[in-house]
Order: sequence, then C-alpha cells, then structure tokens
Amino acid sequence: MSSNTFYQPLDNSKSQIRLIRIIPDADHHPIRCELSIIDWELYPKHEYYDALSYEWGDVGYDREVNVQGKPFMVRENLWHALHHLRSAKFNCPIWIDAICINQDDPEERSAQVNKMDMIYGSAKSVHVWLGQEGQQSTAAFGLLEEISDFFKLILKEAAFETSVASREISIFTHIKKQVVLKETLDLYSFFSTISDYQKDGNVSDLWKTWYELFTKDDGWRAITNLLNRTYWSRIWIVQEYVLAHHKTLHCGRHIIDTRFIELALTFIQKLDPGKHAVNPGIQESILRIQSSPGALIVKSATPWLSLRRSLQELLAACKDSKASEPRDKIYGLIGLAMDIWEFDIKTDYRKPVSEIKFDVIRSYISLNWHRDRKKDAYKLWLALDNMLPETQISARREQERITLGIIDQELPTPPRVQCIQRVIKEFDTALQGGRVPPKDSAGSRSESQQGLDHIYAWVKSQGKPFGMGITSNWQKGQKGRSQMNHACAQAEPYKVLSTLPFTS
Repeated sequence: MSSNTFYQPLDNSKSQIRLIRIIPDADHHPIRCELSIIDWELYPKHEYYDALSYEWGDVGYDREVNVQGKPFMVRENLWHALHHLRSAKFNCPIWIDAICINQDDPEERSAQVNKMDMIYGSAKSVHVWLGQEGQQSTAAFGLLEEISDFFKLILKEAAFETSVASREISIFTHIKKQVVLKETLDLYSFFSTISDYQKDGNVSDLWKTWYELFTKDDGWRAITNLLNRTYWSRIWIVQEYVLAHHKTLHCGRHIIDTRFIELALTFIQKLDPGKHAVNPGIQESILRIQSSPGALIVKSATPWLSLRRSLQELLAACKDSKASEPRDKIYGLIGLAMDIWEFDIKTDYRKPVSEIKFDVIRSYISLNWHRDRKKDAYKLWLALDNMLPETQISARREQERITLGIIDQELPTPPRVQCIQRVIKEFDTALQGGRVPPKDSAGSRSESQQGLDHIYAWVKSQGKPFGMGITSNWQKGQKGRSQMNHACAQAEPYKVLSTLPFTS
C-alpha cells in the first residue's frame, strides 16, 4: 500500500472510526476521497454513515485513488466499487476498511477490527458489492424480484385462506399471519388447495406464474452464479452481512434491496428439487442455490429463517470460508456466537493462533455452566482445531493437553455471572411483587420479544446494577438482542441477561 502519512491517530479509549466521503466528479476523472474522524457512539440511531462490504480480491494494489490529496493504491475490486458508488451519485460518509483503517499500524488494525461488529451494526446502510456485472446479472436480478413479488402474493392469499371463512380479519391479524407463514408455509400443500382454473376457464394467476417460473432456465442458472460468487466465501462477510440493519446489493450497475433476495430465497428454500425433475436444469439450479454460500449467509441474516448459533455451529457452517489472515477465521465469527463473551476475545494479530483458541475455551467455560459444559467445551476445541489445524502432531497434542487442563479447572463463578444471576433473581422478585408492571400485549411483537424488551428496560432503569454498568449505546447490543431472543426461545434464562452489553 502506498504512503499513509495522512492518517491522524485514533483515540482507542473512545469509539472513534474514520469515514471517507467520495467527492462527486465525472466518470473519467480520478477518484478522490476525503477522510474524517467521528465517535460513532454519538450517532446511535443509524443515521450518519454507511459501510461497504466487499471482497478484497487478489493480492496487489493495482489502481490509484486520491485520499486527502495524496495518491493511495487500492485493489482492483475496491476501485470498481468506489467508481460505481460515485457514478450512482453516492455522497454519504462511508466506512471502508482498506482506507479507513491504517493497515500499516498493527495496534490500530487490531483495535478497529475488534469494533467491526459495532461498526456494521451501527451503519445506516451496508452496501454489498458483489463485483462487476456479469453476462447473466440482469437475468438473476430480474428473476429474484419476480420470485419475491410472487411469494408476497402467495403469503397474502395463504393468510386469507387460513382465516375465518368470512375473511373478516383485521389488517394486523392478516399481516401477522403472513409473517408466520414465511416460516411455516408448505408451498405444495398450499397449491394443492387452489384450483388451477378460474370461473371463466382461464388458468389462475398464481398457477400461471408458478408454471412460468420453472421455464426460466437462464434466470435460475444466473441466480446460482450470483450466490456462488467469491464474495460470499470470505469469512468476514458472514458478520458484515448478518449484523447490518439495512442492506443494498450492488453488482455492476444493478442495485437491489436485499429484502427482495431474502424473500426470494425463503421461497427457494421451500422448494423440493425432486418435484421439478421434469426440467433437470432447473432441478440442479435449485439444489445449487439451496446449498450455496450466498444462501447460507442470507439465511443467517433473515429473522424468520435464522436462529442464533453457537460458535461450534458457526465454525462448522463456515468451514469452507476463506481468509488471508488465519486468525480471522475465529475473529470473524466471535461477534456472532451466542455462547461466547466477545469482550473476552480481544483482537490481536500478534497473538499465536493456539493462544486465541485457549482464550475462546476460557470464555466459553466462564459463560456456560450447564451440566455438559466440559464435554461441549472439548467439542468446541475440536471445531477450532478443525478450522485452524495444527500440522505438527506433537504441537497438537500439547495444545489438547493445555485445553483439557483449562476445561478441568474448577473455576469460581465469574463476577459477571454472579451479577447476571442476581439480576435475574431481583427481576423475578420484582415481577412477583408487582413492582414491574406488565407490558401491553398489543402490537406485533412476540411475547418473548416483549419480555426481553421489558427485562432490558428494567435493568437499564436500575442504573448500574450490582456495580456493573450497562453500555449507553444499545447498538453494542444488537447481537445481544438476537441472542436474547434465542436464549428465551430455548428456555435458557441465565443466557438472557448474559447477552446484555455489560461493562465491568
């Protein structure tokens, strides 16, 4: 990378990040950017900056841009992303790791990487850059939007079909049923209840669209190629995509809101390839889409398709993901795991991989105290070793010995766990004593979500419960909110408050 003398140091005691603004200009002019520094905790409502999620690409800094009036070399793929954003008249402050982090400063790099889940979780929008347009990009985007619109019609019709015969239902009930049906609807059972023909003898619109969808071989192949692009194979993409509140997907000149993709993939995941054997090409495409890395990541970010996962499950799901830095295969997933206290794992690219594994096991043991925790901790170590294997047999045996020693230690209950236990007990006591008024059950939020909101509001109202503060920026707990939902659904109350962003 070229000279980086224009970087002003960041204050790591604050939540400071750099942002760039792409200066508007004609397409044939050099790309120029301006840097600024902000404290993102001052912007808690996702209203100030965007972020870019992209693939770094092959090693080599091939294209020149201008940053703070000085030449700066970036890789080919980022140059095309910047050029596309400028052509699209994009002028919002944006966070891009290759430029906003001083890559030549290991200490800053570690500190900023440690904040990446918060950076992407706090962004107003994340722009997903898949790369330049391919020959079939138009067909892929067109069919994705068509499938999404078709699925909306199915959900709308299915919601009415499962209601009272008179169809006298409220708009809220109707919408709520559609949300539930996204997860539970069996497409083939639904179509078996719908007549092929309308009263006038014409094929019904739903059946007509259903038939037409499975004649578009080129479109299905194009979606397959789109979701198997190398962008989806990067380990950091999982976190960047999952934590973003709003995403737009860019492929060359094509731009699409990822909500279309999420709906379309929900539909495709419900398809049974065996029932479409009449067209072997489409049958193969359905199978490849359902198992594609892109579908896996989109599914992980889609509320009605995903559950918060353990680190062991994430390691298994992302075993084929790529990272130029081996440590990123752990660091890139910690921010998503429901059973690891992410603040225990400080990003440090100077630390040996084996030590990072030990840190993960210690964090797991300190947060999880169920009956099988030692057995599960060993399984987690095996998953870590499978992701980042130790090639020397003697070294692996030594690491296993140390790991077993960590697991077998009779450690005292960590202070944060004691705090969580006391908060839960205090909350239960307050609830039983009527000091916590019941929440209004009206609205579309589930009981578990209402309960979680209520617990969070109650804990926050206590100020600093038991000497431990709760972070003022709830963005830090966006992962926690989803983890809390999962913990509540799994009847694991001790995990509910363990996912709140406590600071010791």
